[in-house]
Amino acid sequence: MKFLGLGALICAAFVGSSAWAQTGVGVLTLLGQLRAADIRPEEGFSGVVGAGFLPDGSIIVGDAGRRSLHLFTSAGRYVKSVGRSGKGPGEFEELRWLIACADGSVSTYDSSIDRISVFTPLGTYVKAFATPAWYLFDTVLSCEDAEDVVILQDHPRSKPLERGKSTRFPAVVARANWTRPLFDTVRALRGTEFFFAKVRGYADLPLGTRAMAASSRGRIATGESSDTMVLVYEKNSRHIDSLYLRGGRAKTTSMDWEKARRNRIELEHEASTRKQFKTVLEEADPPAFLPVFDALLVDKYSTAVWARRFSQSDLSAWVRLGRVASNRHAFMLPTNVQVMDVSASMLLGLRRNDDGTEDLLLYKFRR
Repeated sequence: MKFLGLGALICAAFVGSSAWAQTGVGVLTLLGQLRAADIRPEEGFSGVVGAGFLPDGSIIVGDAGRRSLHLFTSAGRYVKSVGRSGKGPGEFEELRWLIACADGSVSTYDSSIDRISVFTPLGTYVKAFATPAWYLFDTVLSCEDAEDVVILQDHPRSKPLERGKSTRFPAVVARANWTRPLFDTVRALRGTEFFFAKVRGYADLPLGTRAMAASSRGRIATGESSDTMVLVYEKNSRHIDSLYLRGGRAKTTSMDWEKARRNRIELEHEASTRKQFKTVLEEADPPAFLPVFDALLVDKYSTAVWARRFSQSDLSAWVRLGRVASNRHAFMLPTNVQVMDVSASMLLGLRRNDDGTEDLLLYKFRR
């Protein structure tokens, strides 16, 4: 079976649990797990770098471990896989991200050969091009088509004045184009904290302040993980709203730091990169305070802005931000589940397990 329904387990453990119940408008029901044909149930995915809903509701998944793209129906049934290891058209060496664009096209980035590849909604290879000079592992927030994108540029572009300490580098949210000379800054941010080790290498600091941004349907939400305010812009850089997240910051404990550092290292798919991050972060000191939130989402159907409160517990709250600091609309998800995308009635989540495997979970989402 390519789609694993959870049957009675859902009723017993999720629908009937108050932790999963409605606290405003959001209600989630877990429908099951996605499985590709060559993935045994006990294996799970290994290296999901992106997953999203296409305009017709179908689902596409970028799998770095298998160097493939997997396609599923809107109900989660497996359709096919495309791609393989290699440097030819439609092949992958080191898949770093996948994003589904508003026009139905799909873009991927291969860092080993510095190439962006474009596919149709059915997984057919279309074309490829090299990244422009300004691109340096930046986060692609959204795309209207395969070339027009909104990005968060928050990677260090210079060396720090001093190694062995944390440094924040300026970040920008911008409209850009892969093939034309377009790079328009929407908002400048103070940036993400990075730690540069004395030995060699650097890493973003676990629990440190991060530049946060999300984009969909012409709306761009921006903020910093240590702040309670999120500013919303149109793509022409016009500020249209100021939203707030209720709550303050707690002090970081040694347990918080060890857990966050371990989780950050395990996010890397390549063993060599995990080893490097481990060496770098052994030198780092923890930040004094925990973040306020650690994820941001612009709902592509209502343009509402959601933020995930930072939590070290098993469950985290996603809250809908408002103009006053009263976030009544919320839904709960396990902290180890990352929201990959939402459709009109579905939510796609990625669960990272303790054994290193990953599960893609499909939820019914009622606003």
